[in-house]
Amino acid sequence: MCPQTTLVNITDREGDLYELFVQALTVPDESRVELLVRARHDRRLADESQSLWEQVAAQRVAATLQIRVGRRGDQPSRLAKLNLRFCAVQLKAPKRKAQLPGLQLWAIEAREIHPPKGTTPILWRLLSTLPVHSAAEALEKVEWYSQRWQIEVIHKVLKSGCKVEQRQLQTAERLERALSIDLVIAWRVLALCKAARELPEDPISDWLSQAQWQTLWSYVHQCTRVPQTSPTVRQAVRWIAGLGGFLGRKSDGEPGTTTLWRGLQQLDAMAKMWELCHSTKGERKCG
Repeated sequence: MCPQTTLVNITDREGDLYELFVQALTVPDESRVELLVRARHDRRLADESQSLWEQVAAQRVAATLQIRVGRRGDQPSRLAKLNLRFCAVQLKAPKRKAQLPGLQLWAIEAREIHPPKGTTPILWRLLSTLPVHSAAEALEKVEWYSQRWQIEVIHKVLKSGCKVEQRQLQTAERLERALSIDLVIAWRVLALCKAARELPEDPISDWLSQAQWQTLWSYVHQCTRVPQTSPTVRQAVRWIAGLGGFLGRKSDGEPGTTTLWRGLQQLDAMAKMWELCHSTKGERKCG
């Protein structure tokens, strides 16, 4: 385990398993992995006066926050405003699992107010093994959950781009070393993809080496004379994604991680040749 670090397993509704919460709460504190789960079941409370969802919905609004919701099908990206409620809950074991103990958890509800016409309003009901005693702590948990999709994208890059599932290493230690490198690569691909959307006017030189962005410029413009300053992140990412198959049509939106990953592979090989051709160490002998 990592000392002074709280590990949190964030899952969607498929992780709403009573046994999973029981297991998490019975592990010693020094090796515990906390849970933050989107509730799927309207569970029974210990006093049976209300259901789980009724109790958390009855709480006063503790805070309001705004989150960016990405494009979903025909629904465009938007800024959603959410009301937050939270409370401690004492859950009762399901009837078919009466042998399991009751659970002390914390429930959070994030409900969108005034959603645009034709959109599905956001309603997140979260259960956490971590204490939630204040609005700030509730906001923190919702912000964590809002990043869950980014975790899914990293997994996609690991599987489709880095192809971790196809590695044939003989020991777990070797697999861990390879995975540690793949995780850095996956994070970088995702971070560059997000930077093109959130920091579009930043220089791409913050992300790419001089040889890489000059190679990219030279290839796109089919000339060897390159500017002194690098292009913007958004423009460069679109060029890189173009190497990976991104067509850049009006209906395509911004490039995703798949075309960006493929383009970066092409750019890496091209940049190595650029460095070789522009080497200041004199002509290299072959053979």
